[in-house]
Amino acid sequence: MPDSVSSANVSATGSRTSLKAVTRVAFLGGLGSYFEYFDFFNATLAAGLAWPLVFFSGLPPAVGLALSIFSYALTFFTRPVGAYVFGHFGDRLGRKYVLFLTLLIMGIGSIAIAALPGSASIGAAAPILLSVIRLVQGFGLGGEAGGASTWVLEVAARSKHRGFWTSWVQAGSPAGLATAAIFASSLLTNLGHPAYIAWAWRVPFVVGGVAAVVGGFLRYRLMESPLFERISKAHKVERFPASEVMKKQWKKMLLLLQLNYPEVIGTSVTVVPFAILYMNQLHMNPSFSSSATVFLGLGALTATVIVGILSDYVGRKIWFILAGLLGAVFAYPFYLVLQTRNEPLIILLMFGWGFIVYLENAVLPSLLTESYETKWRYSGSSLSMQLSIFISGAVIGFALPAVLATSHGVYANVWPSVAGITIVMCLASFIAAIFVKDTTHVVIDDTETESATAGGAEGADE
Repeated sequence: MPDSVSSANVSATGSRTSLKAVTRVAFLGGLGSYFEYFDFFNATLAAGLAWPLVFFSGLPPAVGLALSIFSYALTFFTRPVGAYVFGHFGDRLGRKYVLFLTLLIMGIGSIAIAALPGSASIGAAAPILLSVIRLVQGFGLGGEAGGASTWVLEVAARSKHRGFWTSWVQAGSPAGLATAAIFASSLLTNLGHPAYIAWAWRVPFVVGGVAAVVGGFLRYRLMESPLFERISKAHKVERFPASEVMKKQWKKMLLLLQLNYPEVIGTSVTVVPFAILYMNQLHMNPSFSSSATVFLGLGALTATVIVGILSDYVGRKIWFILAGLLGAVFAYPFYLVLQTRNEPLIILLMFGWGFIVYLENAVLPSLLTESYETKWRYSGSSLSMQLSIFISGAVIGFALPAVLATSHGVYANVWPSVAGITIVMCLASFIAAIFVKDTTHVVIDDTETESATAGGAEGADE
């Protein structure tokens, strides 16, 4: 950890933000991404193993699986709406109050899924209600990551280690992925596959949901962003910040939204659920298939910690370039290694893949938030991130199920297509990263100068 944040920030009242306060905000800022990926793993595993039988019983297996994955992916489609709405209010009313609501919505949604009866009990209402809940969860998720990154960045505005502190927001995602994988693997190992399908898949949703609700209330008790308080007292708050940033900085937004593909596609297409399902068809132990994902999370967490520290010294941009390029290069060999069925080698593969595609994870929150002015930072960073996830969701919700539906239940027939999806998306991110402006030294704590210094892309319109 950097040795000091003695100059972390000066608040609107002139007092300095303590190391303890910055640490608390950074930790609770990361809680949202922790819950997001804890939910992500549990939902994708349940969508691959349990939901086809619980909510889509009576359909052909391939169709039930495709609809199940589509139901999981619905959260991606309402995220931009959530980013717009919560971004608007986050830039109008304050950061922490809106972030309290986002966690509350996400947590209650998770608990609702855990309590939802299957189609055997309530018929077609079950998949319909599942879809509605996932849409509402996506709405809450849309206002989470960009807002949390904005909150942390502005609390640590004068620190020399902004990249490090904002990386805590994204460090929650691999940590959530790893612990969810451990949890699910434990359930599958100790209770067995039939018990997991019957009821045990619901347990992680209850645990994660309760944790998210508690985290929301803890957020509410912490300090507001000093930068937001400053522009609020100076009456410089935008009336329609989300609309304004989309109208005035759309070119920048279009470029920045390409940067998150390696992480999202590299996890949600390449590994979960497809690699897990493929390993099961290769006659590998189902408990190993899920537990191997723990090492994906550990590799991702390792990359996030290392890059979070290094980004304040070598910059932000290089990590996006590396993640896109390496993700494209290794997407095809990834499945060749799976076919060896060598468990130690696959564990090493998962760790390495997680490390590669998460190289951009630590610097995403700092680059996105440093690219926008305080008056519309919540809106701009949220929309940039969630529009990216919306596009990824279209791939996950339509392209992946379509590929799986044509597999006739034999995943050996379609893994080259899945690898191809990953390669295309990673290359798109790589190309965009070349044109992005590095924001490491942008001044973001002075409302009088930031309009002249803030920038996220070459040639972006102001």
